[in-house]
Amino acid sequence: MDRFFITGVSSVSLDSVTSGFNIATNISSKTKFNEMIGFTQKELSEVIDETVDFSLLPGITKDQLMLIMEENFAGYSFDKKAKEKLFNSNLCLAYIERLISEGEAPYLNEISINDDAGKLNGMLSLCEDDVREKIVQAMFNKEPIVATLPDKMNLNQTDLFDREQIVSLLYHLGYLTIDPEVTREEGITSFVIPNKVYEKLFLDYCRQAIGYREDFSKDLSSMFEDSADISPLLETITEQIETKLNPQSLGKLTEMALQLICDSIINNSRKRQLSAYTEFNTGKGFADVFVKNTNPKGHYFLLELKYLHKKDDTKSAVESKLAEAREEIERYRQGTILKTTVGEHALDCYAIVYVGSECRVCQKV
Repeated sequence: MDRFFITGVSSVSLDSVTSGFNIATNISSKTKFNEMIGFTQKELSEVIDETVDFSLLPGITKDQLMLIMEENFAGYSFDKKAKEKLFNSNLCLAYIERLISEGEAPYLNEISINDDAGKLNGMLSLCEDDVREKIVQAMFNKEPIVATLPDKMNLNQTDLFDREQIVSLLYHLGYLTIDPEVTREEGITSFVIPNKVYEKLFLDYCRQAIGYREDFSKDLSSMFEDSADISPLLETITEQIETKLNPQSLGKLTEMALQLICDSIINNSRKRQLSAYTEFNTGKGFADVFVKNTNPKGHYFLLELKYLHKKDDTKSAVESKLAEAREEIERYRQGTILKTTVGEHALDCYAIVYVGSECRVCQKV
């Protein structure tokens, strides 16, 4: 055999049970091969031109379709020098297939990625508890994870993965990707969640981790309408904390858990009129929850959530949390990304403090 080409999913070495496979060259991280592993924007545009007849899709344009895919399926880079982020070809083709067969834009949650929160939980269970906790916190906060990928991983010499090994596994399986900009600035390889599809998968994992059982079709129409009343959301958060968390999770409730519950309630609300985004990049920091409204005259919302356990419930502690939330909101308001996203919509900003399951303070800023 003169030469051969192998594709796989991770750098796992079996040297200790074979004669030693030392003649292979790993090209997956070489700059010139970066665009092999997904669609470029030009390639995706050509695929759409070849497959989609927009005359059969009233109300849908190519620009709209490209924007949906860019927001949800793009974001991959496999080299620190990469100049263009790639689209996940599997997700793009699945979405186009559903679009053509159904004659309308499919709901994004219905696009299968052959992954779920259980599989992610299985992978993260392979590393030590403190490593998992730090990686999960960084992924949730959308902070770059700095790591040097190992060339190979010998499973016969590993009981639990270390930080670099678990990052490598998540990277090779598509849960993380290289952030070229941060990598070039910091001088060391940095990894981030690539897109909204995998961000949602990760949030589902976090919800499972706190024992939260999602509930669907809550009526948040008052937020959607001109009244922009968020009281039903706050009441539902209280109800969900009291009824949808297992008892073991109540003592571990954190602001991250509040964000997860709030995100789930909004994104699963009746008629899907509102869309929530956790740790939304405003351009001046990351807001806890940002809410878009499909009502052309409806309000957008920015929610800064703070949490206190009942044992820490004092007037000064509540006031301190409230002041912290107000200060963060004032900073976020100056962010150019937030201003551009909101556009002509009214933006309602709220500083919210929960004590246990009770919404102690909700103050419009």
